[in-house]
Amino acid sequence: MNNNKLYFRFCTLCLIFSILFLSPLAAKTTTYTKLSGTPIGSPSYQNQASCDKDKAFDGDFNTFFDSDFNTWVGLDLGTPKVVTLVKYAPRAGFAFRIQKSQIQGSNNADFSGAVTLWTIPTIPEENTLTSANLYNGVAYRYIRLLRLNDACSISELEFYEGTDGLNLIPHTMMTATTSSEQPGSEGSMALDDNTATIWHINWDNQQPLPQSITLHLSSTFNVEKLIYLPRQDGIANGIITSYNIYVSMDGVDFGSPVVAGEWAADATEKSALFTGVNANYIKLEATAGGGNWASAAEINLIGVQTSVTDVHSNANEFDSKFNAYQSGSSIVADLTGFSGQQTLTVFDVQGKSLFTRIANGGEKIIISNALKTGVYLIKVQGSEKTIMAKLILR
Repeated sequence: MNNNKLYFRFCTLCLIFSILFLSPLAAKTTTYTKLSGTPIGSPSYQNQASCDKDKAFDGDFNTFFDSDFNTWVGLDLGTPKVVTLVKYAPRAGFAFRIQKSQIQGSNNADFSGAVTLWTIPTIPEENTLTSANLYNGVAYRYIRLLRLNDACSISELEFYEGTDGLNLIPHTMMTATTSSEQPGSEGSMALDDNTATIWHINWDNQQPLPQSITLHLSSTFNVEKLIYLPRQDGIANGIITSYNIYVSMDGVDFGSPVVAGEWAADATEKSALFTGVNANYIKLEATAGGGNWASAAEINLIGVQTSVTDVHSNANEFDSKFNAYQSGSSIVADLTGFSGQQTLTVFDVQGKSLFTRIANGGEKIIISNALKTGVYLIKVQGSEKTIMAKLILR
């Protein structure tokens, strides 16, 4: 066999190897973009320029922002952006001051109506950036770190948009173990993109374990991961430590658990990995916890969409007040039956968030005039409920 044939076979084998092994990895490539903006925040300690807010964004671990109690520092991004990752480093010697700080987003400069996206659960290392995925699908112009009940002191703070290669799965709540004695703790609190609100059950309600929450996915997804964020208020009771996860295609027959495991009894983000199962419904069942009830600050699902034919197979997700329709190449959302501020997010058929708009009830608004023909999912989220809709642009 001559050298040319050997070389050709070698190149062919390399090509096959790259297709079989390297291409799937490329689909999971992390793509984050660091966001820039105008530093905003509280006055520095005694108005000293050496520890003003710009020092939190200068890339230098030797400088820091320092202020008084119940103060904050952040960025005005100029336009609303979906912040999906935060990185932070504490001031050397004062790392304890960053623990329990809150990452918040708002579209109001005074942070009225701010949404807490993440609460830093532990004391981070010094002179290094600690990262936290926010899994946030809402666009905010103003983003900040807020420190309550202590001085706000931080060396570096960075915000990013983008993805870690995993897509959020749009979903709503179907059922959940609830407590009539504690209004405001319903299962929907674990799906509202706000870590300050929680789903939990009061032990006085005599609700024994197991306790569960069932989620209806916006379509059929190949589920890769369930992300569970325990309550962030320092109360260990209710943190789920042992669990079962079930999947279903009809929301009735869940069969045996597809995943069973244990989580550490702390407030850090947890995840349960699937082996790749198709589902329309997911049930998370708490079999043990820090107390004798279950709770969650947020629950998110990660995966890849496989079908859009069965969107809204559950009648509970329809709402006669909401109508979305095509007008030319635009999507028009009719919110005339709604009241209060609503967040509208449009997803593609892979479950990837394309963009987000903030709107007021009573309006008809154009969500976008630059979409290609295809299938889109629309999520409308307000203070009262979250609604899903499917729209086909032709």
